[in-house]
Amino acid sequence: MYSPDGPSQDLARYLPERRKTRKPRYARAPRGMMFPLERSIHNRPEHIKDRATFGDWEGDLMIFRRAHGKANVASLIERKTRFAVLFRNNDRSSKHFMERLMNVMEPLPQTARQSITFDRGIEFSGWRKLEAGIGTRAWFCDPQAPWQKGSVENLNKRARRYLPRDTP
Repeated sequence: MYSPDGPSQDLARYLPERRKTRKPRYARAPRGMMFPLERSIHNRPEHIKDRATFGDWEGDLMIFRRAHGKANVASLIERKTRFAVLFRNNDRSSKHFMERLMNVMEPLPQTARQSITFDRGIEFSGWRKLEAGIGTRAWFCDPQAPWQKGSVENLNKRARRYLPRDTP
């Protein structure tokens, strides 16, 4: 079936998944459905891009060495005032990260938590909970383009002085 002659004999239709070639054993799940195009940074309203209003944030996660456990530090920065928030997160999973993020943002008034821009990391895949839970819209950078949320990347660079990767 998977020999060089197999695909030419059209036998793949008899396989359970009807594939002509093998699927990689540890294939990653496609992220197209996790981060839809309508939530792209290019579709973000103009007032967010211009830093005209208060309440639009950028978020990222600072990861540390695996030898020290799963703990990480999330960083948020407000785009207009550059007000920064750093908080510890004990698990990298999306569910735990989004719950912790909502707990940190919930005390703020609704006008102070309008939107958050993330990169396309797997830890942000639970973004739908933000709008349902605290009314905050999520936007996403292009793949492999973290410079599109430069404020939080600059914050991470400054925070790394005090929290290097090998910090327990």
